[in-house]
Amino acid sequence: MSTWLSVAGVKPPSSDTGAYSKARQRLPERLVQQLVPIVAEALEKQVPTEKQWCGLRVRVLDGTTVLMSDTAANQAEYPQHSNQKTGCGWTIAKMVVLFSLLTGAVVSAGIASLATSEIVMSRLLYANLLPNDVILADRAYGNYVDLVLVKQQGANAVFRKNHLRKTDLRAGKEVGNWRPSSCLGSASTVSETHE
Repeated sequence: MSTWLSVAGVKPPSSDTGAYSKARQRLPERLVQQLVPIVAEALEKQVPTEKQWCGLRVRVLDGTTVLMSDTAANQAEYPQHSNQKTGCGWTIAKMVVLFSLLTGAVVSAGIASLATSEIVMSRLLYANLLPNDVILADRAYGNYVDLVLVKQQGANAVFRKNHLRKTDLRAGKEVGNWRPSSCLGSASTVSETHE
């Protein structure tokens, strides 16, 4: 950013981020939570709909962990891993984030202690899906329960199949035609497999 500002003839801000860090600490967490979906929606409105995949909004879901300062408040809310000695490790929080594939913006997120299941946290985020949204996630979500929960929102899911599930597409049964004219230009067959 500083390089771009310099090239544009604008005086870049100070490289001392102390004031920014202090101001950020005063920012109420609740305000950030309220602003996340508003900013994500505003960004998506700036992108033409023809940039969407098949005219649909795609949401990407993933989880991660983050290390946090070892403060008493963080230890109480996000205790360190049980394998670590007290006072000799970092507090760890688990996060699950729903992104817009179109803009890369965070649409919604959840944070909890390391002991909380990523799947349980993710299922709370399904409420942020709108009808016809497409949610894309890894093989942790490749189960019937999550497919049904997403479908109850009127949305669609693309989850990677769990590596333990054996699938023989030759044994599939044609259940209908799908014509994605806006993105592929030809008819595709939707198949159902029986395991």
